[in-house]
Amino acid sequence: MTAVNWLLRPGGAAVMTDTLRHGLDGTPLGFTSKITTMPHLNMVFVVRGVSRFSLGAYVGAREKIPIGAIDGFCDAVPEWLRDIQPDIAAEVTAANSAPQNPDAPMDVAEVLAFGWSDLRRRICGVLFSSLRDFAPQDLPDGMMFAPEIKIEPTEAERRVIAKAKSPESLIVGAKVQRREWTESSDMKVGGELVLCELRRHGLSMRVVHRFEEDFEAFARRQAGHD
Repeated sequence: MTAVNWLLRPGGAAVMTDTLRHGLDGTPLGFTSKITTMPHLNMVFVVRGVSRFSLGAYVGAREKIPIGAIDGFCDAVPEWLRDIQPDIAAEVTAANSAPQNPDAPMDVAEVLAFGWSDLRRRICGVLFSSLRDFAPQDLPDGMMFAPEIKIEPTEAERRVIAKAKSPESLIVGAKVQRREWTESSDMKVGGELVLCELRRHGLSMRVVHRFEEDFEAFARRQAGHD
């Protein structure tokens, strides 16, 4: 699953993901953008788990919510995701003929959306999880790491994370996640760290860190040297 880190406050949000794509066995497949921007709704969203849900959410928001804010997305997206869930489960199951865990569900996903709410007059964060039938759940204010960091950061890392400052705290958190999941097959952090910052009247995106060794390793693999 994709690691998503964010700092949410009423006046704005900072959302960070990496760009590494990898297979179910952990093999790097390349690099991609994981944050989907919807400027006409002044919002963004990220999908954790089965990435095919991202297309369904994007197409629905693009075609059925022409103007507005995150409120319309929250009203409509649960139904869209429920509608496409059976097809996605069938596709993923067919593509994954020898899963590492045959009992694991093939359609697990979380959609995390961040944007301006006209109803609440603030920037909001909302989670839609397949484990809860995609019913919207408000995300609390503050800094969060998904999934939660379980290893112990160094004292220097802990001090930076505790400041809850963007982008420094989010970058350090991602580096801790990368260290924690180096040996994991279903969770990797790599490529670049992309930060999206949202305010009342717009959003901006930029690369804030690059793991050069990932690109070097991928180039060697593509050349057949590994």
